[in-house]
Amino acid sequence: MIDISQYRKGSFEGIEFETLTAGLRFEHRLDVKRYPYQDKGLVTDLGLSEDRFELAIFVIGSDFLTRRAALEKAFRKTGPGLLVHPTRGEIRVNVERVRLDEDLQELGVADFQVTFVKSDATLAPRAVVDTKAAVISSSAATTAATPAAVTLSNLTDPLVMKAAESHMATFTDALNTASGVLNELSPDKIISGFDAVQQLKADLGTAYTNTQASLALVGQVQSVVTSWAGLFGVPKKALDFALGLLNLGSVMNLVDNGYVVSGQSIVRTPTVTSFKTQNTVGDNAANRQSIADTFDLTIAQVAAALATDTELDTLTKAVSTRDTITRKLDEIATAERPGTLPAEIAEFRSSVRSLKTATYRDITERAGQLPALESYTPASRQPARVLAYRLAAGIDTETAIVQRNDIQHPSFVPTNRPLFYLASTKNGGPGNA
Repeated sequence: MIDISQYRKGSFEGIEFETLTAGLRFEHRLDVKRYPYQDKGLVTDLGLSEDRFELAIFVIGSDFLTRRAALEKAFRKTGPGLLVHPTRGEIRVNVERVRLDEDLQELGVADFQVTFVKSDATLAPRAVVDTKAAVISSSAATTAATPAAVTLSNLTDPLVMKAAESHMATFTDALNTASGVLNELSPDKIISGFDAVQQLKADLGTAYTNTQASLALVGQVQSVVTSWAGLFGVPKKALDFALGLLNLGSVMNLVDNGYVVSGQSIVRTPTVTSFKTQNTVGDNAANRQSIADTFDLTIAQVAAALATDTELDTLTKAVSTRDTITRKLDEIATAERPGTLPAEIAEFRSSVRSLKTATYRDITERAGQLPALESYTPASRQPARVLAYRLAAGIDTETAIVQRNDIQHPSFVPTNRPLFYLASTKNGGPGNA
């Protein structure tokens, strides 16, 4: 016969339980270095480990089935929870280990052996970083340092002016081929966007001094890229556009070589390429390279800023976006820049690396709880509703699967083609396909 008066009460996440014994375990984290032919090593105390509370938890009473199920659900949840310890009060903890024993001869009793790890103690005040503000401030510092890192040569030479015009013509042609982006815009917006490009071509064809040209180039390139991104209105579509521009290198090379690329979408799978082109020589090539590098950097800056305002819906999209932007920034930071003063190039590289770090942290911290995008290839024709139930554990995800995979008829999903859907979320719930 159980004497419940001998038990002490506690709770976890608001679910009450009884307990007879409670333990505390912690240890010093010792780093012991041993050396040949020496009896004693070097012992360094690295500090205390986290406190671990070990409780023998009992669920007793007529409602034990309900409370047992509620406790199991609470123990399975990812992240910290509130433990009301029978002698220590409220403690923020994470569940480390759970074991459930049930004596079937004692109906109405569930016996848990649980280890909790204290999670609210910090060695120093922990500041919350505004990752969006960090991206914006790093981008501003990069903009300020960019003109000194841009080298333009022999600006009064008509052939050099032709380099700017040639690059902008290629940029225009590449935009014309990028129907995967432009079909999002109305004709009047497309016209206004190309007007901005034409104006930039005209401005770049004007002779400046070296300093004036660098300042003008950076400002004008930022103007044309941001004006194009602004045409889309919605940050998510503008971000796709900016990521697509980072992928324009392959399109531009095809255009340079006379190939026709019709109907090519450049926003489906962002990859790391460059505006850099081949087979150009002398000052003309150097100036074209400077212009191309400025476009690369400006588009990466715009993409980083847009990413801070965009709700990324899948872990796959977040990682792809983050890596596309940060790899491009890393490429820019490590590129050789002949003719630039060491102090100026050092400041420029430092600012670009800071922007890369801020962008990486911003997207990574926001992506932690996003569901992953997974794929499944149907072997036979099935309705989207059946596949939604099988893959995402709910027919309510049918519409999302149809839209994500451009399925023409929901009753006939194509076979032998990967079908993309959202996996379960981090906390165990089904994703929104």
